[in-house]
Parts: sequence; C-alpha cells; structure tokens
Amino acid sequence: MKKLSEYFTLKNILILIAVLLFIFIILQLSGIFKKNCDNDLSCFDAYAQACKPAKVLTIKNNNLYEYKINGKKGSDLCSVSIALIKMNPDADAETKTNFEGKSMKCLVPTNEISEKSINEMENTLSYCTGPLKEAIYEVIIKRMYSYFVKNIDVFVEKLNETMVTNI
Repeated sequence: MKKLSEYFTLKNILILIAVLLFIFIILQLSGIFKKNCDNDLSCFDAYAQACKPAKVLTIKNNNLYEYKINGKKGSDLCSVSIALIKMNPDADAETKTNFEGKSMKCLVPTNEISEKSINEMENTLSYCTGPLKEAIYEVIIKRMYSYFVKNIDVFVEKLNETMVTNI
C-alpha cells in the first residue's frame, strides 16, 4: 500500500492546482459567475460595454428592475435579461399583476450596448422576447384602442373628408 505522502507529491499538487484553475476560468468565461454591481449603473455599464456577465438593480419610473448581462451570443450580439421586480407603489392592482415578476430576454447588438447605457437605450424592446414584452405590448394596444374609440368621430370625419376630396 502506498503512503499518503506519495500521493501529495509536488507534481500531483501542481496538476491539481492547474485543473482547478482551468475549471475556474471556464466557469468564469461561461458567465456562471456574474459581477454583482448592486445598484451601481456605471459598474454595470462598464461590464455591458464588453458584454461581460454582470447584474444590477435599478429604479426607473419608480419601478425596480434587474438587468443581467449573460454574455455574448455569436460575434455581434449580447444576451441581456430584464426583469421587473417591483412595480411603482402607486400603480393600480391590475398593472402590478400584469407586470410584477415578469421578465424578457434580449439579444442586443454589441455596438449599441457599447454606445449607451442599457437604461438609456430607447429601442431595447425590439430586441427582446418574453412575458414582460408581451405585457408592455398589451398595454400599448389597450391604450391605442381606447384612444381610437374616444376619437372615432374625428377619424370618421377625416375619412369622409378624404373620400369627398378624392371623388
């Protein structure tokens, strides 16, 4: 039987350290370990510009959001997750039910995410899919329908004017 000291040779210890270091590097690059920026947007933006895994909690319009950079997808897309954690306390119960806890996954072009803060990007929604995006579109459609119904007389009048001038 071999002695315990035979297993703990310098060579075996160095091999073990190399394997553990390799595993750590692979896990780090895969995005399993995300930099937690807490609520520091400048920290998050620095990671976002390079599309490196990170997460941040931020308040926008009195709503609490969690943004996560998941890493690169291909050579020119950055995978981002956006979750609405908590709605504005003044929001009505229906709105809270429709939005709270919902999230969406986005594939944002790396050139766009490197130019602006994710919080300042205006067309982020066009790169996303998921329940949060669907809830946002639902509200937009309801508002458009409500506006149309309230102003239908104006639309009909304009339509009649157009038809009369084209005849």
